[in-house]
Amino acid sequence: MGGSLARRIRSFDVPSDDEYDAAVTKAMEQVGVAPEVIYAFRKTGRIITEENAKFVPAAALEAWQHAIDEYVALMEEQETEPQ
Repeated sequence: MGGSLARRIRSFDVPSDDEYDAAVTKAMEQVGVAPEVIYAFRKTGRIITEENAKFVPAAALEAWQHAIDEYVALMEEQETEPQ
């Protein structure tokens, strides 16, 4: 294989936070994840599901729900704005 483990690990192309977020967002869109969930992911950096919610701190759950609510409010505003 050649080279030390440390040197091989350093050679991995690690994406930036923005690149990671963009890749996850694209994957979520491709599989049909609800837009409000994608919005909440982009705002909080988390993906919260019914299965993992019990492991998420209360403050993070609150931030997630706030992001969902914010998305819904933004969409309602867009619907009521004159074109």
